[in-house]
Amino acid sequence: MPLSYKLQSGDQLEIISSEKQTPKEDWLNFVKSSKARSRIKAALKEEKRRIASDGREVFERKIRRLKLNFVEEDLPKLLKYFNVGDSMDFFYRIGKGIITSQQLKDFYNEESKKSWYSYLAAKLKRKPRKSDPDAKDNFESLIKEYKREGELLIGDSMQKLDYKLAPCCNPIPGDEVFGFVTISEGIKIHKISCPNAVQLLSNYAYRVVKAKWTGADDLAFLTGIKVTGIDEVGIVNKITKLISTQMKVNMRSIYFDSNDGIFEGRITLFVQDTRHLDELIQKLKKVEGIISVDRMNEG
Repeated sequence: MPLSYKLQSGDQLEIISSEKQTPKEDWLNFVKSSKARSRIKAALKEEKRRIASDGREVFERKIRRLKLNFVEEDLPKLLKYFNVGDSMDFFYRIGKGIITSQQLKDFYNEESKKSWYSYLAAKLKRKPRKSDPDAKDNFESLIKEYKREGELLIGDSMQKLDYKLAPCCNPIPGDEVFGFVTISEGIKIHKISCPNAVQLLSNYAYRVVKAKWTGADDLAFLTGIKVTGIDEVGIVNKITKLISTQMKVNMRSIYFDSNDGIFEGRITLFVQDTRHLDELIQKLKKVEGIISVDRMNEG
């Protein structure tokens, strides 16, 4: 007879026991005495504690295998994400295989996106809006369309993708940047300080992707500098000689204007990265007669 069979008066029975048998939660549906219920609950709790202890080790192995960075501060977020009451329940589900490696990976991918959006928002001092629920699928399809070799690492998985530099802020390697998935022109790279960044993050957060520069020693990027100083004979020659001869930087255009003894020059040139540009700016500042040298941020 099954354990749930209700004994009748006059029944004769033999109880068969086994060391491999353990109490089951459904036993609580038919046991009658409070003593039996308390013993079963205690046994179930002890079994759950054992599985949760094993589950913690399983969780740590999964995290290492997936190359995820777990810190204790993540635990409350994990409990909320998987809708579990406490850490024992969470690790119990890991131990029983209810929570899978893919689900853990999905959680960390979402957290990574949230952290990136929050980082951008903090930079821009604006709170990002919640995106359209259908936008994620559109974004993923756009990413697949533009997967090619490039010089930036882009997205949560830091892939090399094709991109274009946004003319509104003209970023160069070394700048803090983000990618924006456009409808017709692929991924465009903007500086975090770009004047359009606030609008893009606020209205199209789901199309913003991470981006960071990788090695680009053999590449040249167009940027511009503004130079002001005292207008004197030979000053333009000093500037162009330092840029072309000493720093070996190619210039694309040069424009100087003078008013009341003070000149202002705008020079567009090709540099490797922000370090290269900063080195050039610092050397120009040491030229006698120059008052200031600044990077031009506009396109």
